Amino acid sequence: MAHFAEIDLNNIVKRVLVVPDDQQARGQDFLSIDLRQGGYWVQTSYNSRGGVHYTEVMTDTKKIKSNITVHILSSGSLTSSNTNYMDLSAGPLSAVPLSSIILTNIVSSRNVTIPIYTLSADGKPHIRYNFAGPGFYYDSVRDAFIPPKPYNSWVLEASSCLWVAPISYPTDGSIYIWDEPRGWLMTMAASALTARPLSSTHTPGSSSIN
Repeated sequence: MAHFAEIDLNNIVKRVLVVPDDQQARGQDFLSIDLRQGGYWVQTSYNSRGGVHYTEVMTDTKKIKSNITVHILSSGSLTSSNTNYMDLSAGPLSAVPLSSIILTNIVSSRNVTIPIYTLSADGKPHIRYNFAGPGFYYDSVRDAFIPPKPYNSWVLEASSCLWVAPISYPTDGSIYIWDEPRGWLMTMAASALTARPLSSTHTPGSSSIN
């Protein structure tokens, strides 16, 4: 699937929609004409961040307990709610009107294994530096999507088209947050942190897109 961002007259992203792979080459016409959405559309990539193209790689698995509530309705149909995981291998549950009367509820609980993914740079060309989102600015000169500026003092890094702090993030292992205008303020000392790996999808001291 491909993603396209709608740009307004001020080059601000209004929304991002998905386009089927077989329509990627004509995304503008597919969205504006075929789907009658109108507007001006520019392709963006879910896998692009900071001028680097990433691929999702499964690095681990995690066991969780799932809870599924199944409603038996007066019509004899089934629906579900409060579901954080559902296995539809046996077929989807049929939808029913909300006005149907619920006769009874069945709660099912079981352990499931879910994959854990991290982002890994794959060397492929990025598409317009960053994955666009509502409020992003499309710089037609750089051909880049730039996130909103988080603080007045932060500056745009040309190589990534991300905003970065004027002072480097401390490297003592503690956790800091940015305060304007005082700079980095410690919120948790390194000695208080439990030993666990940090996510590779976030770089301290840069504007996040996640």
